[in-house]
Amino acid sequence: MANVEQYKRDIHRLQRDKLALSREAVALREELAGQSERHALEIKAVENKAAEAKEKSAEYQRQLVAEKAAVENKAAEAKEKSAEYQRQLVAEKAAAEKSANEAHEALEAHRSREAKRRRVKVRAKK
Repeated sequence: MANVEQYKRDIHRLQRDKLALSREAVALREELAGQSERHALEIKAVENKAAEAKEKSAEYQRQLVAEKAAVENKAAEAKEKSAEYQRQLVAEKAAAEKSANEAHEALEAHRSREAKRRRVKVRAKK
């Protein structure tokens, strides 16, 4: 009989242990589920930050491309203005040389006429 009572107590103790272990397993599953949920939220937050960083990088890249294009346009405009200014300088130099040549020719013609006039005057006096 003592053995039966001992078996009953052992069965009762084992059932309590089983119930306690079952409760502990449920608590651990809930904790694990909570951790999994937190991890999922943390992963989502990291993914969101990565997406934001990627978008910022893309925006920065677009700005760089736009700024580069603007700089290249300004450089092309400056180059064109420089070429136009150079053409104007060449044209003005050519005009100045032509004007100087014409003035020199006019001066030579005037001197020649004056010399002829003096010669005629000198001959007339003789």
